[in-house]
Amino acid sequence: MNTKSQIKYYKKYFDQEKKDFVYEEIPLNKENWWYVQVDASIRFAFLKYHFKLPRQVVITFTSHYTYINIFRAPINTINQLKRWEEKYLYVLDELNQQAKCNSIDKEDDEDCIKYEFKLL
Repeated sequence: MNTKSQIKYYKKYFDQEKKDFVYEEIPLNKENWWYVQVDASIRFAFLKYHFKLPRQVVITFTSHYTYINIFRAPINTINQLKRWEEKYLYVLDELNQQAKCNSIDKEDDEDCIKYEFKLL
């Protein structure tokens, strides 16, 4: 199991000039501490259940929601597939519990922000 691989992070947003969605790579460093924290959460959840680390994560920000789409590593064997089917919900639950704890869910509050992880 590769625990030191670099997960690539991308921010997805709509570019008004190009009139299309753009993916901007986000480096993990001290200037981007929020992404470093997301990386730590993802690594913890995947390694806790003995899964390969994902290769890419795409983060989409909207006015009150942040969607964190995780693209898992390829599955190469039938045993990996069985384990993924049996345990991927545990990984997702682990991540979304952290997201819930960090969300501000008062709909009428202008600072409302909800985080949601998705495994793809």
